[in-house]
Parts: sequence; structure tokens; C-alpha cells
Amino acid sequence: EGRAEVRGVIRTTVLYLPEENHEICRMEVAIPFTCGIDHGGIGAGGVVQAVPRILGADTRAVNPRKVYIRVELAMGVKAFMPCVHEIVSGCEATRETGVQEKRERCQLYMAAAIQEKHFTFSDELLLPGSKPELAELLRQRMDFFCGENKVIGNKLIFKGQVLLTILYKGSDGVPATASFELPFSQIMEVPGAAEEADCELNMLLNDFSCQADSEDGRTLSVSMDLSAQAVLREERVLEAVADLYSTDYELDVQMKKESFCRLGENATRRLSVREVVETPVEVKSVVDCAVSVGQVSQKREGSQLTLSADVRAAIFFRGEDEELYAMTKPIPVSYQWEMAADCRCVCRCQCPGELYATPTMGGIEVRFPLDFDCRAEVPQELSTVCEARLVEERPRDKAQCPSIILRMVEDGERLWDIAKAYATTEEDIRNANELADACLPVGKLLLIPKKR
Repeated sequence: EGRAEVRGVIRTTVLYLPEENHEICRMEVAIPFTCGIDHGGIGAGGVVQAVPRILGADTRAVNPRKVYIRVELAMGVKAFMPCVHEIVSGCEATRETGVQEKRERCQLYMAAAIQEKHFTFSDELLLPGSKPELAELLRQRMDFFCGENKVIGNKLIFKGQVLLTILYKGSDGVPATASFELPFSQIMEVPGAAEEADCELNMLLNDFSCQADSEDGRTLSVSMDLSAQAVLREERVLEAVADLYSTDYELDVQMKKESFCRLGENATRRLSVREVVETPVEVKSVVDCAVSVGQVSQKREGSQLTLSADVRAAIFFRGEDEELYAMTKPIPVSYQWEMAADCRCVCRCQCPGELYATPTMGGIEVRFPLDFDCRAEVPQELSTVCEARLVEERPRDKAQCPSIILRMVEDGERLWDIAKAYATTEEDIRNANELADACLPVGKLLLIPKKR
């Protein structure tokens, strides 16, 4: 009732060097969180989707036995509420009443289905021969990439992969990383969605387990509990009665305005990002690098829209002094898009592939692709008839009307407006002036016949 709350747990791994030796140790910490959003439109019967994103984390030693941990979290919350709009699409009237009806078509872009599916999968993984054997698992990271999806009937078929990156201590005690691509394919029920619907899919990790085989040092057992959140949007054509009048009687008409949006442009723009991160020491090797993408801000100047993504790179590296270092670097990334001033832009940003981090002069060069998934929604307003009543006790007095009227067409006038003003029909005016369609040439003298 006016509020949506999301509760969850952040599972974080802290790597540290104890005072007595320089062997990396690990500690797992579960940090609960609560996030709320207030909006008057939220109520029972709706669907709430929440997509959390870790923007960054940092730790510091309070004392030799206590560590302070801070995690920055961005929570994208969407609430979908069922909404009913009653639109008049036709009227019932006999031919003798002389009722004329004007219909207009409007293109809508709307959410047709919102669904969620939980699923699990597990796999056995083998470390490549080029990697050292695993002595101790230090940390793991999952990135989700959703690729192909298609609606067939009332089912959504979607495919993707999980990119699993592990940081582990090798048999020689030196930290190493390894990456694995874990493909998945699922079917989700999406009643009410058309086969040409656009699908926005988000993957959430609910639980994860990664265990190393203690015998061979190269086998990993992985299991995941995932949630797929899908929003399917589609274009639909709405036909509504935009105006009514009668050539024979007075007509009481009540109008209302409906606000909708139609789809403008729906596109993905990929940028190649390259950044040199300065380091306090000379770099011998990069142990691990991760990129997190936070919120996307928008700034508009006329039709020029600038989208800026909050991107951060977290780098774990070994210096020439053989010490281990960790640092986080914000990398501002912007993209400019031409868009009409009245359009609303919906954008999400993600890193769709592996990133590369290599030592360079004075620091570390980081390269990665970044996708801006942008959708332009064009607001539109439709004026429709919501109620009409024929006043049969007030017939039009046609005896006082001249038999023939000559009228000059003014700029912007429509045939419907002229016919309505003189209580005649579009067809009669076209026939009297030998007009092929409803287009009126400006400055033309029209013959408007009297409707008998």
C-alpha cells in the first residue's frame, strides 16, 4: 500500500594478510540489507522486480582482530500495477439518426507480461592445464550474459551464460585466477505476450556453492540457484472514437484524454572503453580485475541526450616488490544520443564480455566493452469520446440552412471539422467537389451541400 520493500543479504569475501605471515587468508561475511521505495501507485495485486548491483566495496582494519566492511549497493526497483482503461471503440446508432463517427488509431507500447522463474543448475569444472593446481579457493565472482530469447506460443525460451571467475591460491602459494563459461537454457511461461514482443531479462543469484576436489586439485563442483526476471513489452494498435456528431439531432458528447506512449527507437550501442589506471608502484602482474556498472544518469540539452554510466574497476595486482596491492578506480563513460525533447529515455548499461588488464608504463591498462541498451518512449495524448447521448427532442432546424454554401479552405482545416460545422457528411462534400480523399487543398473554394 504505497511502499515496496526489498530485503536481502550481501555475501562478501574479505582477503587479508595476517601479521605473523604473508599467506593470504579469507573471511566470509553476510551483510543483511533493506531497501524501500515509496510511490502512491503501489498496491496489492502488483508485481515488484528488484535488481541489485554492487557498485563497490572497501575494508579497513579497525584493530588486529576487527575489520570494518562497507559495501555500496544500487537497487533498481520496478513496480508493475494492473491498469484498466475503458476506451469507446464504436457506437450503436441507426442510420435514421444521422450519427457520424470519427475513429482514430493509436500505437501503444506497453508491458504485456511480467514473469519470474527460479531454477538451479550444477556442473563439474576442470582447471586448464596451463593453470596451477588449486590449493585453496579464495573468492568467486559471477557475471550473467543473456543472449538469445524468443516467444513461441505462450512460452519464452531464453539462453545465456554465467561467466564464473575464481581467485585461488595455487599449490605454490601464489594467487591465480581462472574463468569458466557456464551456458544455460530455460523455458518460462509468459501468458498474454505476443511472439514479436521485446524481452528485458535480468538474472539474479540467490545462492551459490563452489567446492574444490581435495584429491586432484583441478576439479571444481559448482551449483547455483538463480532467478530470471522477464518483462515483455509489445506494440499494440488501439482504435477509439475520437469524435461524434449527428446531422439530424443535437448530440451531447463528453470527452476525455488518455495518455499513452509509443515506441521510438530501441537500440543497443556498444562502446570500447580503454583506461590507464595509475598505480603507486611498478606492476609486475595483474592477478584479477573486475568491472562494476552502477546507475546511468541523463543530461539533456535540446535534442542532445548525454548518458553517463558509473563504472568502477577493481584491480588486484602484484608489484615489482612482490607485494600484493588492491585498488579501485572510477571510470566515467558517456554516450550521446539524438532524441526528441519530448521523449523519455529508458537505459541500462552492462559489460557484455571479458575485460583485459595488463601492466603498462606507469600503471595498468584496462580495456572492456560496454553496452548502452536504450529505449525511447514517445508520450502521446488521445482525446476520445467517453459518453454520448442523442437528444431526439431537439432535431436540427434544416429549414433555416441555405441549400448551398461556398467556403474557402483554411490552412490546417480537416474535412471532418468542416462537415461537422455545417451538419453534413464528409462523403457529401467529397462527392459535391469531386475529391478523391479527405485531403483538402488550402485556398480551394468548397461547395458544401445541405444535408437533407
